[in-house]
Amino acid sequence: MKEWWQNLTDRDRKIMVVGTIVVLLLLLYQFLWTPMDDATDNLRGKVLRNQNLLSWMQASDKELKRQAPLASTQHPSTTSSSSASSASMLTMIKSSLDQYKLASTVSQLHQAENGVQIHFEKIAFDDLASWLNVLNQEDHISAVHLSATALGNGLVNAQLTLEHA
Repeated sequence: MKEWWQNLTDRDRKIMVVGTIVVLLLLLYQFLWTPMDDATDNLRGKVLRNQNLLSWMQASDKELKRQAPLASTQHPSTTSSSSASSASMLTMIKSSLDQYKLASTVSQLHQAENGVQIHFEKIAFDDLASWLNVLNQEDHISAVHLSATALGNGLVNAQLTLEHA
């Protein structure tokens, strides 16, 4: 390689050096500058979107704080009647579970914010579905959240939240 270089004329060597520098600059531009510039543009866009989101959230927060006193003065007894309603619903559900002989499958039963949460273990899915149907039709109580894990042979573990329909 050294011999080849030495055999080049001064003019050819200068052209090779300038060409190498140009190629290196093009590679630096292509593989360093362009990706960094693109990443910077992407980050600027994210910052702008996040600033817009923050502005919207702050405006919404102010609006909610402005409306909160109005809501509490218009419905002062909502929380007490809601918890009383949940307590009576809890009693109704306990008696219904006993009536349909499902109480033995209940692992947890407690009052929630707007209703009742129940956890069943090894309950027949058909029995659970029938019981929920009866609750809905007779007592106007419906499941607003239901999560069930199949165990096989028609049995499930289930967690559900019930509320007045």
